[in-house]
Amino acid sequence: MSNLPADASADAARVLQTFLDAGMRHDEETMKACVTRGTLESGNMKADASPEGATCTMGRPQPDGEGFLIPVALYQPDTPPGGPPMMELPCLMVREEGQWKFDLGASMERLLGGSLEQIAGAMAGAMEGIGQAIADGFREAFGPSGEQTEGDDAAPSDGDPPADDAEK
Repeated sequence: MSNLPADASADAARVLQTFLDAGMRHDEETMKACVTRGTLESGNMKADASPEGATCTMGRPQPDGEGFLIPVALYQPDTPPGGPPMMELPCLMVREEGQWKFDLGASMERLLGGSLEQIAGAMAGAMEGIGQAIADGFREAFGPSGEQTEGDDAAPSDGDPPADDAEK
């Protein structure tokens, strides 16, 4: 169990609510005051990321090591009451320089199941594999590129007349 004071979850939730409210207003300066140094240095925080008219709700803070995990659901403006959120994010709140801060990078890693660099690497590897599979499929269907297959009626590509015309 962590050694967090009893009112710590309320303090962490207040900072996150300030961040969320500022995000809805696209108030970048206030948002910056609520996030970790690492979040600022990553350049991944965008003040205009929330769609106009969107709303969000925060769940109950849960202890997570020396911080709190607070679930947040983001709803589109036209979502009916009780409708599904367009996104849910487990927001990690940590202490930094004596203040509660939102760690956006760590929160996204939890959401996506790995670091952004790991996910990007995995996606690049998958795309490379897909590209190779497509190339292999074309080779199988049409033969190797640049080579004529047996029985091709296409004219030779070097500009010379066909061999049997040269003998006439």
